[in-house]
Amino acid sequence: MSAKQIGKVVQCIGAVVDVEFPRDSMPKVFDALKIDSKDANAKTAEEGLTLEVQQQLGDGIVRAIAMGSTDGLARGTQFTSTGAPIQVPVGEGTLGRIMDVLGRPIDEVGKIDGQSAYGAAFPDQAQVDGLQVPRLADLCALISRPEHAAARLLLEMKSDPVLAQDAAARAHFVAAVLDVIRSTHVAGQTVLHSFDWAILAECKAQAPEIPRSYLSI
Repeated sequence: MSAKQIGKVVQCIGAVVDVEFPRDSMPKVFDALKIDSKDANAKTAEEGLTLEVQQQLGDGIVRAIAMGSTDGLARGTQFTSTGAPIQVPVGEGTLGRIMDVLGRPIDEVGKIDGQSAYGAAFPDQAQVDGLQVPRLADLCALISRPEHAAARLLLEMKSDPVLAQDAAARAHFVAAVLDVIRSTHVAGQTVLHSFDWAILAECKAQAPEIPRSYLSI
């Protein structure tokens, strides 16, 4: 499918937004959808509103979570599929800064120095779905440094929607994540989050010493 496709809002309940795309070009889970600023319906919605796909409902419809306010968002408003997950700045330039979920600085101290996105900052990493992403081990190694002892890793646990239904696969996924956390000695700086109760239950079974929190919408 083409990297970018246009879809229209068919339902909006709070932060949950259903968007309909052509059946043969549904965005992937975790892809970012951006509001089409040229659409007349977008004038009453938040400027630059971004959605993150959480589920493919079928018949071209995806269910997404809004990364901002949905006040004024009307049925029929157009969103563009970016063909990629949400990307935020990474690296030393982000330390000590405050960003929103889209990586935009909100601490009123100016632009984040060296706003390199995932692929640019970690060019040696293997590609996943055509994108280069940093490994969890790289991030854990960064906050494990003595000078970053006050840093905290708030890690949202996400797995493939299909594999998440497989208990053995879920246990393997959690074990792999915990192995990285423990091997880099950042368990005391980590809090595990998830929208999935089953994943959090597995985290508790394998690592009761690491705090957990359930995410809801």
